[in-house]
Amino acid sequence: MTWVNALSTGAWVLLLAVPPLIVLLYFLKLRRQPLAVPSTYLWARTLEDMHVNSLWQRLRSSLLLILQLLLVGALILAVLRPGCQSDELVGERFIFLLDNSASMSATDLGGESRLQVAKGQIRNMIDLLARDDSAMLLTFSDRAEVIQSYTKDKELLKRRLASVQVREHSTDMSEALAAASGLANPGRIATEETDVQVADAKPAQLMIFSDGRARSNPDFIFGHLTAEYFPIGTENPHNVGIVAFAINDEWVSEGKLQAYAKIQNSYDAARSVNVSLYVNDVLYDAEGNVALTAGGATGVRFDLQSLIPSLTEPLKIRLQIDEPDDFLMDNVVFAVLNPPQPANILVVTPGNEYLRVALNTEAIRQAARVAFRNRDYLSEQDYLEQALFGRFDLVIYDQCQPTTMPQCNTMFIGNIPPGDVWTMGAKTFPTPLIDFDQRHPVMDALQLSRLTIVEAAALTGPTGTQTLLEATYGPIMAIGPRGGYQDLVLSFALMEMDEQGQFMVNSNWPSQLSFPLFIQNVVRVLGGGARIVSTRDARTGQIIALRRLPHVERVQVTAPDGQTYTVPRSRDGDFIFGQTDLRGWYTVTDLTPDGDSFAFAVNLLDPQESELRVKESLDIGGDRIEGTQARQTVRLEFWKWLVVVALVVLVVEWIIYNRRILL
Repeated sequence: MTWVNALSTGAWVLLLAVPPLIVLLYFLKLRRQPLAVPSTYLWARTLEDMHVNSLWQRLRSSLLLILQLLLVGALILAVLRPGCQSDELVGERFIFLLDNSASMSATDLGGESRLQVAKGQIRNMIDLLARDDSAMLLTFSDRAEVIQSYTKDKELLKRRLASVQVREHSTDMSEALAAASGLANPGRIATEETDVQVADAKPAQLMIFSDGRARSNPDFIFGHLTAEYFPIGTENPHNVGIVAFAINDEWVSEGKLQAYAKIQNSYDAARSVNVSLYVNDVLYDAEGNVALTAGGATGVRFDLQSLIPSLTEPLKIRLQIDEPDDFLMDNVVFAVLNPPQPANILVVTPGNEYLRVALNTEAIRQAARVAFRNRDYLSEQDYLEQALFGRFDLVIYDQCQPTTMPQCNTMFIGNIPPGDVWTMGAKTFPTPLIDFDQRHPVMDALQLSRLTIVEAAALTGPTGTQTLLEATYGPIMAIGPRGGYQDLVLSFALMEMDEQGQFMVNSNWPSQLSFPLFIQNVVRVLGGGARIVSTRDARTGQIIALRRLPHVERVQVTAPDGQTYTVPRSRDGDFIFGQTDLRGWYTVTDLTPDGDSFAFAVNLLDPQESELRVKESLDIGGDRIEGTQARQTVRLEFWKWLVVVALVVLVVEWIIYNRRILL
């Protein structure tokens, strides 16, 4: 309790003289006035007057005196302005932005998860809200969710806050910031008198509770938002996690099957861990004492060759770090090995022998079933039905173009897909090459330094198209998306037929060793190529496309927690599934009489989430927001309540006095 002197010395002298004067009034002698009264009343009043008729008589107990002194005492205390220091939220509108991504499950804060600590801090701040303040609660992982819109009900906010749980997703604050900005900033500025303002600007305080693992948002504009960042976590967390995992499933072509994992150490000291590999929950192999430097990473490899003979049904793979730490979500990854299924590939060509030879290797014969047809086949009913119902995994169009695109991946040589999405310019001679993208799986391990192309044309494709091979005048090989499929387009032919029906060579590529390797990559990436891993790089929160046979109209997906989802076939022919919120194995069952099924796996696998060191600042909108733990300290004063007490005492004293006078 603290006090503030609000009066001068002279004012205090006058104020403190009031209580003694009130007491002295009760010692004053009454002046008698002639008054005719009944004799019985006279004697009663006379006896009473004897108590107040002497100047120095003993002061008797008086309720009015006590009330009057209490009134003056309350006013004196009010002038002293008693109060205390307290944390308080300054403002009228508050947006609590709570990170509930995977890294917030880390227990580096004394055994409690980061999310629990953040919820406790928000709960305390809700208690500090003034009566007329309003607040809302948003959570974010890789997507934002409004848990509670603006409300003045503190208890409702606390109940909704208690319901927030960790999501096994990566962190991305962009969507949450956009939602908060939309609530604080107007959607349109009125420039004319007839314009209607969509929303008034409503300034708000943005309170961000996170470990800072969110990616930077340089393009964000705060507008009427004022941001404050509260870092949750420690600078030296203890975590070793699996941040990458892959299975080399090209065992048909390379004669091997191996699993690879990358392990990252977030400790501030060197560590060693044991890593175990399970197949159908049975220990298959283990790697002991995997050494990790402080803040470093290393790789481990497991040979799965002995599993190939038993691949008559799906095998569930689980790789885990045996030692517990502050973050358990990245200690386990999942995968599924499915029995190999050769890809169905259709090649429509006028008779390209180079293409036929490249697709007739032993590796491709084991990975795919390849059928060659001439251009007339595109108009036959059999092709239309096969293409419509998605019975091909890959169709290669050599110097031709279908009227309708098939429900599968495609490769075009010397032509482009029908429609106006793809365009090809005039053929240009010569075609000097300047670059190619070796990072794309289709171009993996290719050496094109001696590649020569006579004529080609510049390509443009749909949004998301990647250039794979570029000449001086533009892209001449590119791959672009088409719904759930991909179209690989080469604007140059390998061989061209002249007017006399003779083939002319347009490129020396078929004579180089890189060409059959390129065709093998195409079969593997676009055709499936006897893949035995059901999905590639499936992440939590990712929308995936499931492909089933044409007669299947609906599938049922069972999540790791046992919850089931019924998914209908989409217009593109795939089954689009987006409820991948949990890590683990998902089972897909065809809702048909035979009920065929397969499994796929979903993992976190995010180095950013596994790097648990809390960030002391956030980069948002080009500004650096430093983390803070302190709240603004303000003084809570009680003088208003003392004035209210004084007024109540005054009313009570007035009522008692008047009752005595009237009775």
